[in-house]
Amino acid sequence: MLVFVPVTKAELAQLRGGARLEMCSGFAATPPMLAAFGFTDDAGEEAEYTSLNIAGLAGWLTNGERIVVVAEVEANGSADPFGAVMIPKLSYETVTCVFATARKDKKPAKSLVEGGLAQAWEDETAQELTCSNPLLWYGSNETIELSA
Repeated sequence: MLVFVPVTKAELAQLRGGARLEMCSGFAATPPMLAAFGFTDDAGEEAEYTSLNIAGLAGWLTNGERIVVVAEVEANGSADPFGAVMIPKLSYETVTCVFATARKDKKPAKSLVEGGLAQAWEDETAQELTCSNPLLWYGSNETIELSA
């Protein structure tokens, strides 16, 4: 399953250094997510792009930064409409690419963090952030210069 996992700079460095992350959460184009967003089973890249943006938003709410690793892993799904999944073990060998912003995002408002992913998904501030500072693609073997 292709899973989009929000990580911190420190977690990305740990993964790249050979460490494994255990029981981490990610997002995938699961059947409940496809249904919630009105996708068909063959939505493919469109559903994956939505999962990427969901993971980026979740990372921003949780960590204050949008860094997402994309991995081909086994994951335990749920009925979550955003496609939340749990990954028992994540290693960098399973990472196909990394997405990160070119410049640092401003921190989300406390009310947005407290409102959770569903509220933030509909919020104009979060939507503007996604449009004005998009996630950029990096190959898994590329050196990534992340803003401080």
